[in-house]
Amino acid sequence: MRQAADSTRPVLIYGAGDHGLVVAEAADCAGRRVLGFIDDQVAAETSLGSWKVLGSAADINPDDAEVIVAIGNNTTRFTVTNRLVYEGVRLARIIHPGAHVSGSALIAEGVYIGPGAVVNARARLDRSVIVNSGAIVEHDAEIEAAVHLAPRATLTGNVFIGMRAMLGAGCIVLPNRVIGADAIIGAGAVVNRDVADNTKVIGVPAKPIQ
Repeated sequence: MRQAADSTRPVLIYGAGDHGLVVAEAADCAGRRVLGFIDDQVAAETSLGSWKVLGSAADINPDDAEVIVAIGNNTTRFTVTNRLVYEGVRLARIIHPGAHVSGSALIAEGVYIGPGAVVNARARLDRSVIVNSGAIVEHDAEIEAAVHLAPRATLTGNVFIGMRAMLGAGCIVLPNRVIGADAIIGAGAVVNRDVADNTKVIGVPAKPIQ
């Protein structure tokens, strides 16, 4: 799951949107050289922060840089990441220097961990997970590919999160709970029961809605 870090290689940010700028600035803070953005929908030379859009996916040279897919939509990020890996592109792992990540945690390629986030002992984060600002991943949590933890979302111990699940800002998942693939946890919800695949829950305690 975990590749060797290569902090000497420059980084391309795939996705010239708001989240892309957040990731670019975090990479810069972490000492990575950010070349600019790649985006299939935004014109080349468009400026975003201190960088510009350099082209589309067709312009990526796998020998030039690592790439991190900085797209908030989980399904799109999952699809684009898998395509890039199939094409031989090496994924960057971006961890803001203001985050705390345990040395025993397993962090896959393509993961973004934001400022103030905590990833504790033996947690496992699969490819293209987003752990946003101030989110907490407690010990032994397992997070499958392309999950997004919004700011200040909290996973307590031994939680399992299925692929592409979205956990809203400030939500709390209590110990030993399972969140299914493509589930949505509303902002501020407290999850005290397992959540099935493709289910949206809100409230305290969290309950399913249509």
